This record gives sequence, structure tokens and C-alpha cells, in this order.
Amino acid sequence: MKSSAIDWLMKMQDPAVPVPAADIPERHKKAGRGFDNPLTAEVLRPMEYPATTETYEKIKAGDKEFSTNGKIPAFLYPKDHIYNEADIEEKLLEGPLPIAAAKQIYQGPSAALQAPGYHRGRAGNAARNGQAALGARDIAYICTQLYCSLSSLGNWSARDGNFSYVDFYWAIAELFNGGEGQDIIDNFNYHVFGTASSSVVESTALPAALSGFDLIAAQRAAKRARLAASQSSAS
Repeated sequence: MKSSAIDWLMKMQDPAVPVPAADIPERHKKAGRGFDNPLTAEVLRPMEYPATTETYEKIKAGDKEFSTNGKIPAFLYPKDHIYNEADIEEKLLEGPLPIAAAKQIYQGPSAALQAPGYHRGRAGNAARNGQAALGARDIAYICTQLYCSLSSLGNWSARDGNFSYVDFYWAIAELFNGGEGQDIIDNFNYHVFGTASSSVVESTALPAALSGFDLIAAQRAAKRARLAASQSSAS
């Protein structure tokens, strides 16, 4: 996925750019990615921060007010999505990059930018493993791999600056606890397998989620409370 992620990003930025984008200098190397490259920086930045050079420089400098840990990266949302502080979950995990990554990982590289359920050639990882649907931890794995591919991290490490890949993985997985987020899982399954059928959502106890994801949990609870109140008043 190391080079493919850049191809997808370029294609999504400008549909006229061919895939693979052979004119991107040293696109197989990671040194020029992360917050050193405006394209990757834009999608790696926490969604709540503006997509500006000043933001990227402050993140690289380790400015505590521009921390990446506990924040939700922009690539989890669709391109041009406007961050809604009152409903952070709106459009979460609907970004095209995680979907493309899921299709490459489970159906093969040729499927990444194709129609839902597309597969060509030899069996992909899903078929080889007898897997017919994705679950919460599959989506967490996809997003973690994608973040690493877009970053400038040369070799795998649990941390990249103040960003923790371990915390990020578990925070994504925890979004689906208690049956929440089934529509997200269904959407991934539709794009990868061509059907929305889903595996059972894992309910194993997980470590504490990150701050940005905690806000989603709180907003979900508030929505349920408002719904219950409206139903009570209606009766």
C-alpha cells in the first residue's frame, strides 16, 4: 500500500492525474510524505485543524496546541467535508481513502478504485482466508495501515511523534462497541464484497479511547437522550 496510497490520493485530488502517477518524484519513498508534503499533510491533519502550512509546521514542531494524538485524521472523512463540531460522527469513515485501502487489502490492488465488489485475477486475502465480511477490527486495521502509508515513518513503530498507532487502532475499533456504527461496517462490506452483509461486531473490552473519539461517544449518548425525550413528550 506504500505507493498505492499516493496514487489514490493524487487521483482523488485531481481526476485527470493518471494512475499510477509516474511523474511524482520518488513516490515509492516515504521521506517526503507525512507533514512534509502538503498532499499527505492535508489528509493526515486532525480534522478540527485548518489545512494550512502553518498547521503542518506547528505539528512538525511538536506544538502542544496542535497535537495529533487523540485527534481524528481528515482522511477518515470525504474530501471537502466540513467539520461539524456538534456532530463529529457525521460522515466519519466515509472517506474514499479507507475504502480504497480496504478493497486493496481484501480483494487485491486492482480492485482499489473499481466498482463495489470488484475482483480480478487470483484470490485476494479475503478469499484466501475464507472471509466474506469485515468487522470492527478489520476497519481499525485498515485505517491504521493507511495512516502509516501516508506518513513519513520509514519503519514500523508504535509511535510517530506524539501519535500512537496502538491508541488509534483501538479507538477506531471501540467506535463499534455495543452495536454502534453498523451502517459504517455495512458500507465497507458493500464496497469490498458488493453486499452489505456484515460479521458480528466484536464486543471485547478495549482500552480507553482517545479524546476525539470520546466526544463521538458523548454525542451519541446525547442523541439517544434527545430521541427518548421526544418520544416521551409525544406520548
